[in-house]
This record gives sequence, structure tokens and C-alpha cells, in this order.
Amino acid sequence: MTFRSQLDDLPLFATDIEIAEAIVGKTYAKEWAQKRLPVLAGKPGFPPVDAFHGGRAVPLVRRFY
Repeated sequence: MTFRSQLDDLPLFATDIEIAEAIVGKTYAKEWAQKRLPVLAGKPGFPPVDAFHGGRAVPLVRRFY
């Protein structure tokens, strides 16, 4: 059986809310994005927001995890 994460369903670059929904679900996404994402953003290896594409590179988020 192959498991696909919801990260697999995101575009190549995704917003923080889209990433949060894929990781913790829609119910907890807003809180996670406000409280947990800033902690992750300060960690080495977590991808920054790409201003040109308007989001974070999803393959790099997946690799971080």
C-alpha cells in the first residue's frame, strides 16, 4: 500500500496556510501557521518563502520533515 501525504497534492510552491492544512488539517491550520510555523521558519533547512513564486517550495518542506 502506498501512502500519499497531502503535501503531495500541493503545487510546487504553496502558501503557509496551504502547507499548514496539508500538515495538520484544516481545523488546526490557522493556529499552527501562527504559532508553530515561525518556530520552524527559524530552523536550518526549512525553506523560506520564495517572493517570486509567492510561497514555499513544497519539495523542500517535505524534505525538511
